Amino acid sequence: TVTAARIARLFALLLMGTGLLWLVVGSPVSAVWSLVMGWFLLQAAEAEKNYALVSQAFQDLTVRNLMTRDPVMFRSDTSVDEFLNLARVTPHSVYPVVDDGDLKGMLPLRVAAAVPAGARVETRIADIMVETMALDGSSQVVDVIDQLRMPPGRAAVLEGSRVAGILSISDVARSLQTRQPRQGQSPRKKRNLGVILGALAVVLPIAAALYKPPVMIIAPAPPVDVTKDVEIDGVPVTDLSGSYHLVAVTITQPNALRAAASYFNDEVDMLPLTEVLPANVSQEVYLRSQRRVFEESQKSAAAAAAEAVGMEVTTNGSGAQIIDVVKDSPADGKLKVNDVIVAVDGTPIKLVSDLIGFTTVKPVGTTFEMTIERGSRTLTVPVTSGRLKGFNSTNTGVGIISTTKDLDVDLPFEVKFKDRNIGGPSAGLVYSLIIADMLDAKDVAQDRRIAASGTIQLSGVVGPVGGLKEKLIAAEEADADVFLVPESELRELSRPEEAVTTVGVKDLPDALGILNGNA
Repeated sequence: TVTAARIARLFALLLMGTGLLWLVVGSPVSAVWSLVMGWFLLQAAEAEKNYALVSQAFQDLTVRNLMTRDPVMFRSDTSVDEFLNLARVTPHSVYPVVDDGDLKGMLPLRVAAAVPAGARVETRIADIMVETMALDGSSQVVDVIDQLRMPPGRAAVLEGSRVAGILSISDVARSLQTRQPRQGQSPRKKRNLGVILGALAVVLPIAAALYKPPVMIIAPAPPVDVTKDVEIDGVPVTDLSGSYHLVAVTITQPNALRAAASYFNDEVDMLPLTEVLPANVSQEVYLRSQRRVFEESQKSAAAAAAEAVGMEVTTNGSGAQIIDVVKDSPADGKLKVNDVIVAVDGTPIKLVSDLIGFTTVKPVGTTFEMTIERGSRTLTVPVTSGRLKGFNSTNTGVGIISTTKDLDVDLPFEVKFKDRNIGGPSAGLVYSLIIADMLDAKDVAQDRRIAASGTIQLSGVVGPVGGLKEKLIAAEEADADVFLVPESELRELSRPEEAVTTVGVKDLPDALGILNGNA
């Protein structure tokens, strides 16, 4: 790997040198392309080399081998004054807080020292301790380094449920300095410059075709006619006069050549891999979870459509399970993916719609006491609502995307969907329109080609989906007469010469009213 990284660095320098040459001869576009790709390859090569060396250095080490054993621990009801008196005679800068053998949190010495002297006797550790990560002592060190890089840079180590030690990123760094293998230097031999450059000219395109940089390309997917995807039994249905088209995006990890070409393509977006794929989640696991979300969106679509035409629907669930946390939102750092919110301010939460009723109707700045299930633990976490730019129609909330856990929808009819190899929740709106059109005696489609993209909640509220720039291109390819999108994201579509009439909708009744000519 080290050798490969050295070769990649050579390729990168050649690319950057070519960029400088293009700059000299007056071709700025080619110069930027070569310089950006050369710099990108240079950084990637260094990262791969460092990761390989770290993996080799720690290949036989577990968390248990590096942790500081048997740390001094305190109960949560200990006063800050007593804590400081005892901590001054110990060598640590952070201490686990443990009650009856259960880890409650962590207290850095600097946090305790910041409490005013006059308040230290009355203040308890429980009032100022911070949340901490917990690591299994048998975990490989190389698997937990990324976690330790995040604040506060240390974690408690558990043996079973007992706190056995503390591991910090500085412990890992000290060990790395003593264990990192030495890189032997082979004698440098003089090479014919022409031969080297000729070889690079052959190898470089091959390397660029094989190497996949850590980015993802979001591009328009071919539109899909889903008009006949739905079968309904048990109630009368009407035939559809028009057609409904699902517009979506493809998300792929490109090779270096395609990434470079996409950089100048206005019809696609290129994002860092970490912004598309959740950290520490494999692509296979992520795609499987998105498939589950797609299937749940079909249930929500059926329920919302039935209620929109006046049918009685019974829904139940066991809480709102978080599938994503919006970066820099009020929930960021407090709530986590897979947390299940089961109560807010003491009121049980069974459905996502129950949660929305709390977080979006109260004024900005309201603090909610959220009871969550995190693994086998039940926690109460205070989260204060804020304004969320472009996140939902009210722009008020805590910044989470959630789905109803154990969703059970009791419909007055049976509905079946054609199997599609699609993931994510953005097909909810188009399926709810199809079902509502089939159940309603009115002709909603009216011989039109209708494209739509948006999430759908059980209550019928249409939520944001993202990627609308690419989806508009797909709607144009479908020759759609109208393209329905979430109202909160309509401003993202600012193309002056749209071939499709694009309309923002707040909920399913709003969408049906627009198609029926009532709005």
